[in-house]
Amino acid sequence: MAIRIIRGYRTISFEAATILARFPPMDILADMDAKVYDRMRIVRQTSGGQPITAFAVAIRREEKQNALAAWHSRLCEEPYVHKRVVEAILPVFKDWMDQKDGRLTYRLTQVITGHGCFSDYLNKIGREATSNCHHCGGTAQDSADHTLAQCSAWDGERRALTGRIGSNLSCPQS
Repeated sequence: MAIRIIRGYRTISFEAATILARFPPMDILADMDAKVYDRMRIVRQTSGGQPITAFAVAIRREEKQNALAAWHSRLCEEPYVHKRVVEAILPVFKDWMDQKDGRLTYRLTQVITGHGCFSDYLNKIGREATSNCHHCGGTAQDSADHTLAQCSAWDGERRALTGRIGSNLSCPQS
């Protein structure tokens, strides 16, 4: 489901797909729901018939934050196939998860994951004979990083991007 949300290839790892989709793993969500249920059961038993809507909202919010903290800890501890994606999101994890708009496009997912129309990826999966860049005519390896930061064929698009977000196109560092 996460791969469909981010419009990515099925070769994208579970961890990369779920973090890009802002969709915590199901075991973490199930644990969160169980804790909300247990806490609400106690509130209902002790409320004496008083309205508990405010408690329900506060409990769900608190348990969601706890679940996101547990997910963040898991992402920090385990080695991943898509280390680049996880390391790009971890420094801005809270902001990334709180973001309500700004959905990923098919092309943006390709750039972030490196799985897409880049010769180095296509060469790895046997769809391209070489990993050299076809756009700039050089012998540079055509990767997401090369396309984003170096390839002369994309200078115009790069200027538009840096004009909009600034000249630093690198990922945030933990």
